[in-house]
Amino acid sequence: MTKNKMAVLAIAGLTVLGGASGAFASPGGNGKGLRVGQCTLSADQLQTADTSPRLEQLQTRLDARVAAGKMTQEKADAKFAKAQQRVSLQELLREARRAPVLELLGMTEDELKTARQEGTTLRDILDQKGITPDQLREAMRSGAAAAKTLMGEVCTMASPAARRGKAHGRRRALARRKAMALKAKREAESHKCNDNSADDSTTDDSTTDNSTTDNSTTTDPNAGNGSTTL
Repeated sequence: MTKNKMAVLAIAGLTVLGGASGAFASPGGNGKGLRVGQCTLSADQLQTADTSPRLEQLQTRLDARVAAGKMTQEKADAKFAKAQQRVSLQELLREARRAPVLELLGMTEDELKTARQEGTTLRDILDQKGITPDQLREAMRSGAAAAKTLMGEVCTMASPAARRGKAHGRRRALARRKAMALKAKREAESHKCNDNSADDSTTDDSTTDNSTTDNSTTTDPNAGNGSTTL
């Protein structure tokens, strides 16, 4: 395998492992577009403010808003519970995907993070341990399969037919809104035209009245002088 291909594979491996900073990896695969309400996690699968820095920060912000009277405690609890489900699901899927790769490397996540901070790349680690690209690729596939299995256990996915039905419903609703907006626009233009016509008619009537008045006040210069031209 060329060096470029090896580098690409190493980058893919880092993505699975969450990168050097330990950022949360995207669920990927069937997790794309997944709604939190479709998944049910057990109590031991849930992250807390003590185990997740993200949830700790969120809890601090929510507590501050409640203390300032900007949010009720009930609303804050609901918002935290929703975020807790999402963050916990992301962490579970990330752990499932990275476990086979970490096992292949013979390292813990902390050891890998330390090595990365010291400037050692994943490609360097693969070379040092004599791991082939095929072995890394197989570990990544195993991790993806494990994440998919886990998702099937905790999440209920809508069938393709149901997803198509929802998409069709959204398109129809959008079409109705556009039709209503176009109808309202046409009615507004029609009313405007009618108003302009009424104004023009009033102006014409006024002009006619003025013309009649002028005609009625005009007198014959020969009238009333008592003379007759022979």
